[in-house]
Amino acid sequence: MPELPWKKWFPQDWLSDPRLTHCSPATRGIWADAVSSMMLFGEDHLTGTDAYLARVCRCSEADIATAHQELEASKTGEVSIQNGYKIWVCRRIRRDLKISEIRRIAVQQRWEKRNTKALQRVNTKTHTRSASASVSESDWLEELKSDPAYVGIDVQNLHDKMIRWCKEKRQRPTRMRLINWLNKQDRQLNGTNNGHTTESGRGLGTANEGKSSQYAGVGKVPGLPNAQRPAA
Repeated sequence: MPELPWKKWFPQDWLSDPRLTHCSPATRGIWADAVSSMMLFGEDHLTGTDAYLARVCRCSEADIATAHQELEASKTGEVSIQNGYKIWVCRRIRRDLKISEIRRIAVQQRWEKRNTKALQRVNTKTHTRSASASVSESDWLEELKSDPAYVGIDVQNLHDKMIRWCKEKRQRPTRMRLINWLNKQDRQLNGTNNGHTTESGRGLGTANEGKSSQYAGVGKVPGLPNAQRPAA
């Protein structure tokens, strides 16, 4: 409560309080100052000697003594005297502080529950990653070498090339990157590119032969061998 620059004030409750109505105007003013001080201090009570209460409530010590008697008689607040110190307690502020504490604990428990769930999710992901990375790099490479899908591919050589490439390009040499390199190398060996088969040289000879036959007679002089053609 003390951190708030304002407090709720209920004028209807103040004016309709039958206990406070039996007090004199001076006592009502003193009690209003006392309640305001409790709100500023963040407490439900005000304790002190007559001199201290007189300074807080901006009145004389005689007014404090009279107000104490009227407050006790009308039961406006819980007032008592212990070891020469007067204790004034506002029941409304006590109730509001109790409600505020209950809400604070509920919010704290809700946040702790949410943080616990988030921490459990993080731990689960970490455990999964740790389990996947439990196989050493050398064992993983040996597994790739024995994989029938990569027969005919020098896995170790391609792995070393990938490490060097990542070092030059400042990239992370991940296992997934090596798998992509292996798949690309496999497509090149099988003569496939994006699912389309390309046979090297197929159809090119026929096309070249057709072009050669089409332009075979260009530039020849009838009756002269090719060696005796005039220079262009």
